[in-house]
Amino acid sequence: MMHLLRNFWRQRGGTVAVEFAIALPVLLVMLLGVFEVSQALIVYMKVIDVADTVSDLIAQQKQVASSDIDNYYIAGQLVMTPSIGSGLGLAVASVTFDPNTGNPSVAWQVTRGSAAAMTDAATAATGLGSDGDSVIVANATYTYTPISRYLLQQGITMSSRVFSRPRQVFTIPCTAPCN
Repeated sequence: MMHLLRNFWRQRGGTVAVEFAIALPVLLVMLLGVFEVSQALIVYMKVIDVADTVSDLIAQQKQVASSDIDNYYIAGQLVMTPSIGSGLGLAVASVTFDPNTGNPSVAWQVTRGSAAAMTDAATAATGLGSDGDSVIVANATYTYTPISRYLLQQGITMSSRVFSRPRQVFTIPCTAPCN
């Protein structure tokens, strides 16, 4: 009997299984963390692309209407694919610079989705245009919801703001109703 007990304590075969059982949860948490961070970075880059795309599309026009903004919003949702585009918020404004003083002011502003109006569009565009010019400001927001809520229980709100100069005219008007 003593011989059996001595052999049992000398066996090392179960040590690897115990070490693996201890290390496996740590490795799984690290794997999920890397996956969530990479997915969040991809979504953030898409939010930047949405703001850039919409701003660029509007800057190519001579005038825009509310229906055009709806189409640009749909284009922004498509840029977010395969992420869910329904959580996308888009605010677009045209900031004009006074021909005499050069002071910026918001000529028109529209919001789509869950976006709030930009109260600081004129201030943010200060110094980006000359007298009589205008700048298109597009602000995209999106709340990233983690796939596994183990590491991140709440969503992360991401936003990007892009400025574009009109290409064909000095100021792009928005025909009524522009809201």
